Amino acid sequence: MNTTIADLTGTFTGGGMPMSRPVEKPQFRLLAAIVESPADVYYFKRVGPRTTVEFWAESFGRFIGTLRPASR
Repeated sequence: MNTTIADLTGTFTGGGMPMSRPVEKPQFRLLAAIVESPADVYYFKRVGPRTTVEFWAESFGRFIGTLRPASR
């Protein structure tokens, strides 16, 4: 399956309540994967403090690597 991976580090300003003011969260990290299966497209992401996401980055990659299309 085609997979696109994004790995971004910086100041996060999203994730608040609708219509609320953005709150800057420096040193955050985003890991994301877009997986194109024969039936659909799936989106996965992990976002949080840089050190926390670093701790879970390897398991996130392993998880994405286990994805396979469903047999019919």
